[in-house]
Amino acid sequence: ENDKQSGVNIKPFGQCRLKPIPGGFLPCVPAPVSWQNTTTKDEINGCKIVLDSSICPCSSGGEIRVTDKGHAGNHEAG
Repeated sequence: ENDKQSGVNIKPFGQCRLKPIPGGFLPCVPAPVSWQNTTTKDEINGCKIVLDSSICPCSSGGEIRVTDKGHAGNHEAG
């Protein structure tokens, strides 16, 4: 749930359809608020885990959703 840093964990999405200008839209600058629908019990370093179904409201409007978990699969330490 701490993975909500604009430009680090959440990259810009191109143009922001909520910020029209003549001839198009302003660039997207994500402004995440806080993740919702995270795990209820499991935590990593004291923070709830973001799920595929989690959403994070953007203070500019709209919602940020998980599209890429950021890892290629399960790995076991040995």
